Amino acid sequence: MKLNQYFLLIIAGVTLVAAASCRKNDPKPTVVDKGPKPDSIWKEHFPLVKYHNQTLTLAYYDQEVVIYKDPGVEPSITWPYELMSRVWKYAKSVYGPMGKDPRLYVVLHGGTYGEIGQPLYYFDPNGEYRNVVDFSTGNWNSWYFSEPGLIHEVCHVVESTNNNVAGSPAFPVWGDSKWQDIFIYDVYRALGMTDKVAAWQNFYQESTVKYPSPNSHWYRDWWIPIYNKYGESKVLNKFFVLLSQNFPTHHIDNPVIEKQYDRDLNFGEYVHFTSGAAGVNLKAQAAIAFGWTDEFEAQFQQAQKDFPNVKYSE
Repeated sequence: MKLNQYFLLIIAGVTLVAAASCRKNDPKPTVVDKGPKPDSIWKEHFPLVKYHNQTLTLAYYDQEVVIYKDPGVEPSITWPYELMSRVWKYAKSVYGPMGKDPRLYVVLHGGTYGEIGQPLYYFDPNGEYRNVVDFSTGNWNSWYFSEPGLIHEVCHVVESTNNNVAGSPAFPVWGDSKWQDIFIYDVYRALGMTDKVAAWQNFYQESTVKYPSPNSHWYRDWWIPIYNKYGESKVLNKFFVLLSQNFPTHHIDNPVIEKQYDRDLNFGEYVHFTSGAAGVNLKAQAAIAFGWTDEFEAQFQQAQKDFPNVKYSE
């Protein structure tokens, strides 16, 4: 998805930490089984913002990720390797396996397609039935834009491929993407990136958007109270579990996945399912974060009737 100005948050005083140089007396590193080696060359055919058809070269792989570069990315750019491996490993630990291939395929472009990122999902033949994060920037030496940008695209993979159902019914509610606000925050916390946690929180504390209503405080008044009170990453995962168990799906003709969601959530349904994940009626919290209209109320009441197995206390 197209990346917006929120990735400038890292300018808020976060500094890079240089890697310590190896000493002569350091023990040799333990050989780690990286799993089967992927193809050294990958000819992409991604129908993204611009059609991608470059020849990619294998740059790194382990049991979690496979990273390819186009000719415009310098060999010295290695910082995404460990980062993306840790992010994907953590995402699977929270949200479960996403496709039969345990690896995430990461494609680094050297600005060929501008400053933009895109995901592809394991049920998409264009990505050869792999989960793919594709990111383009003209300056890989700076991670101000690219680091949260890469993680942002992982959040789209997670929301669209979890629990063996294709699609993200909540996407029209949280857009591109207020879901990333809490996903990236949780990732930074889990990986012990405390400076990034502080910068992220400072940036989004007063951030507002116009959806679902003007001056909506997604991060401050919705995500953080829910995250802190109702189980952190567990409440984030339970939302998707409840969707997969209760929201309508249909069979699709696809070689790697059988089900797809029938439709999108409306806002009242979204609050209902998030309440189920928290175990508490979140209508009052939603009113604080977004306001509460007659339309929201009607949708919420109908959702309680349509999905009675999504339960929570009042």
